[in-house]
Amino acid sequence: MAIHTALQGGALPQGHIRITAPDDFGHLLLLNELQAFGTLWPDITFEIDLSNRYVDLVREGYDLAIRAAPAAAVPGANDLITRKLLSSELYIAGSPSNSQRIASLESLSEQPISVSGRFVVHDYSSMASLIAQGAGFGLIPRMHIDHSQGALTCVLPGYSSAPSNIALVYPSRQLPRRVSLLIEHLSRRLGDS
Repeated sequence: MAIHTALQGGALPQGHIRITAPDDFGHLLLLNELQAFGTLWPDITFEIDLSNRYVDLVREGYDLAIRAAPAAAVPGANDLITRKLLSSELYIAGSPSNSQRIASLESLSEQPISVSGRFVVHDYSSMASLIAQGAGFGLIPRMHIDHSQGALTCVLPGYSSAPSNIALVYPSRQLPRRVSLLIEHLSRRLGDS
């Protein structure tokens, strides 16, 4: 559909897209989709900033961001367009090697649990790596469990955090066609059905 629509407009889309996203989302989901999109549209190039820092889209000249924070919590968000991409919940994850400890957690599922640990990390990829190495349990997005190739297991699968939105954010409704096509592609491929 996107190819047919783009061809109706005349020349094939081309040019450069600057995009920023959280590091873990970028590595687990976004890079594959940018590669697939680039195969469809070979005259489009990308500059990709995968980091957990706040990027000022307008001041820094970015076309598109993927953000997990609610729009209201982002400085300057009132000047930006936000389009929900998908919902994300956090789950308690553990390493399959911690099966005895997982069984004891399952028996406590109806009781308050005190949380402490030796590691405090500020990104989910590091947390997932430590959990996979048997360092304990952590509350992480489901995508880390799903992409762990069995290194992580969901503990108490019936329990999760309230869903939060992961959104596409862009500075204007007047987008170059290449950016509109990318937004359509990401929404179709990654968006909630």
